[in-house]
Amino acid sequence: MTTFQTHLPISPIPASRPRRLGESTTGILLLTLTLLAGIFLSACSGSDLNPSSWPGLTSDGEAFYVAASSSVIAVDTKKNELWRYPAKADRAKTFYAEPVVTEDGQIIIGDYAQNMYAIDAAANGAELWVFDQAKNRFIGSPLVTEDAIYAPCTDNTLYVLNRKGDLEWTFKTKHSLWARPVIHNNILYLPGMDHHLYAIDLETRAEKWKLDLGGALVSPFIKDENGILYGGTLANKVVAVDSQKREIKWQFATKGNVWASPVLEKGALYFGDSSGTIYAVDAVTGKQKWTVEAGSPVIASVAVYSEGMIVGSEDGKIHQITFDGGKKTWARVVEGKLYTTPVILEDLNMVVFAVTNSKTELLIAFDLSGNEIWTYLPEKK
Repeated sequence: MTTFQTHLPISPIPASRPRRLGESTTGILLLTLTLLAGIFLSACSGSDLNPSSWPGLTSDGEAFYVAASSSVIAVDTKKNELWRYPAKADRAKTFYAEPVVTEDGQIIIGDYAQNMYAIDAAANGAELWVFDQAKNRFIGSPLVTEDAIYAPCTDNTLYVLNRKGDLEWTFKTKHSLWARPVIHNNILYLPGMDHHLYAIDLETRAEKWKLDLGGALVSPFIKDENGILYGGTLANKVVAVDSQKREIKWQFATKGNVWASPVLEKGALYFGDSSGTIYAVDAVTGKQKWTVEAGSPVIASVAVYSEGMIVGSEDGKIHQITFDGGKKTWARVVEGKLYTTPVILEDLNMVVFAVTNSKTELLIAFDLSGNEIWTYLPEKK
């Protein structure tokens, strides 16, 4: 079984799961998150703050695609660099969102300079098109389907493009949009920084309903086969929403803010929060099954595979945890901070992390027993 770990229940490529954060954090991240929480919990309007950013990482099983500062870089599973976009660093372009890999080999990604790009993964990262009509930065990844791209933007707008990058329609909200939407039964569910989960009819392109979840929504919601939506808020909660009844099914109180999507696996939700606590919660009842202390903020989603889950925390620690009882079977420490959801390729016995603030590696690969395989640090160009 190969697991593609990504910020996105995305495009036609099979994707997996999602992220977190902690209370005693020091440095720039804590300051940034405190300011963001203060602004967005009250849903104030005004200009967005620059988030303290970390690399976005995804894979198609043959290569890893990492968005880091001025480049999107493709690296194969043996750490060979395949290409960069742009070929020479361009300070006008700043990438941090997780790249979306489509079934036909396109990389779809937005930047902080208000543009959405399509890059040809098979043609050395050649640019296919650029959408440049947004009024502010793209922080989150888009949802990509066979015929459309749904791109949330910090100018309070969801931009809907066709697969050639042409604008088809837009949907406006009252505050910034960071989180990728999800579709169920031709209804698109869009999390907003204005505390609302929007239900948008894809036939009429109009709002069907919206639900106030009591806190800013910064990460994608996930869904089960029955249309139950699960997501975290900056109001220290994970919420289950019944999309048919248009109501909150249950709420689970956490110790800290929930900055990443939960993962639904084996009837339970797995996620972390800004206190550094990792939770397992029954998806039906919303009751806690177990918790594990990471000892530091966890803002990434956990990555799951057959034996359990792997996640990194802000202090550079990697935690492997079992589904049953939340037992830690191994742990490692890297130089730098871990804010990005890891990618697991179980067929290759490999988990890869993107590292923030490290002078020695941007990517680091381990086998699923915790043994280091390789590290990758891009050369300056």
